Amino acid sequence: MDNGSSADHILIAIEEGGDIRVEALMNTMKSKIGYISPFSATSCIFRVPHFLRRNNPGPYGPDIVSIGPLHDRTGKQFELIENMKKSYLHDFLSRTNISLERLIYRTLELEKRTRDFYAEPLDVTEHDLIEMMIFDGCFLVELFLKFEGRWKHEERRGISDPIFNMKFMRDYLFHDLLVLENQLPWFILDYLYSLKRENEPVQSLKQLVLTVFTDHPPVAKNCKSYLNYLDSGSYYHDDDDDIGILHILDLIRTSIVFAGRFGFEPSFYDTSETPFMHPVTTLLKSGVKVQIGSGHESMMKIEFQNGVLSIPQVGIGELSESLFRNLIAFEQCCHSRSHEITSYVIFMDTLIRSSEDMDFLCEKKIIGNWGSIANSYQFFNKLRKNIRVTKFHYHILCAELDRYCTAEWEKPLISDLRREALLAKEEFRRHFLSNLLKIMYLVVCFIFVQ
Repeated sequence: MDNGSSADHILIAIEEGGDIRVEALMNTMKSKIGYISPFSATSCIFRVPHFLRRNNPGPYGPDIVSIGPLHDRTGKQFELIENMKKSYLHDFLSRTNISLERLIYRTLELEKRTRDFYAEPLDVTEHDLIEMMIFDGCFLVELFLKFEGRWKHEERRGISDPIFNMKFMRDYLFHDLLVLENQLPWFILDYLYSLKRENEPVQSLKQLVLTVFTDHPPVAKNCKSYLNYLDSGSYYHDDDDDIGILHILDLIRTSIVFAGRFGFEPSFYDTSETPFMHPVTTLLKSGVKVQIGSGHESMMKIEFQNGVLSIPQVGIGELSESLFRNLIAFEQCCHSRSHEITSYVIFMDTLIRSSEDMDFLCEKKIIGNWGSIANSYQFFNKLRKNIRVTKFHYHILCAELDRYCTAEWEKPLISDLRREALLAKEEFRRHFLSNLLKIMYLVVCFIFVQ
């Protein structure tokens, strides 16, 4: 009995001690859980996942300008533009005739919505975030106005502005503004852009940004085409309010994938599997004619009709590689954007399997090689590594190509079978007549003998 009482006493002591440890652990875990804000449904600006960036991290980070809170802007490479942001804020306040106090008050109202646009909790104080929103947002608005001013208002940019007087600046700026991790919510830019004087030209922010990017080779054709579409007045009324645009990278993606508005609807199956696809040299041997698509159409508008595969021109190089990688990363991370760019890259990869495939497409000017990329035929293959597609937008087109090739391959076989059938029929007829004559001869002989 004494032993039993001793055991019960030890058990009670352990349980009591355990309660203390559990309570302490609970308090620690609760404090950690309470620190992390829930993932927002509006999140659209992401850090690129490690599985995408591990082989080539370069395209996913800014080179000369840090926009937004995801990158440390104190680096030496950002020093020049950080100083220019101060000058551009001064230009913005002078142009709009708005007080800095009013600007801060209004921007404070956008803080919560801004935080929700980033997929990860921002370890940034309210003060620092508002300052960043104002400096970065005003810099971008003034930058686009000054870029566009090359044609309309030359006086808007001074000759001392290094952004316009250093030749290397343009490409680096365009690259950085299309980095997924380097985005600012579109609604911030839209608000700041709306603060213009009454006598200033009326042009949507969307049209302004697209006009500027027509000077960037990897997206120039698509931006021009989308601008023509917007200017035509055939778009939906809601488009005019820039409601659906998430950030600058999303606008450029929209300019690329909008081809459906011209009657082209990419057809897809809701599957992660892509259909079998033949490389271009095999297609040619199968009788498929491959030609460059219309110059004014989006690169997405790949068509196959009457044995002719039409592919709009696309350029490859370091600038376009960075663009493709960030667009793919955006589609892989953002639940509200389908996998159109990803589908395009997969289609082009299956089309180009060898240097012969690439040489033919370059000869036809379907591929424009803007740089001396080693093993350029592997350009699209490297882009598609570690990515998944839930809706392949060229599924039916690939199936039609496969059916056409199969039918072309079967034609000689069918012809041979038909020829063999005719020969067999002729042989049978000859043997039948010969045997019939022999039988008739025997019958006549038998009758004569009788």
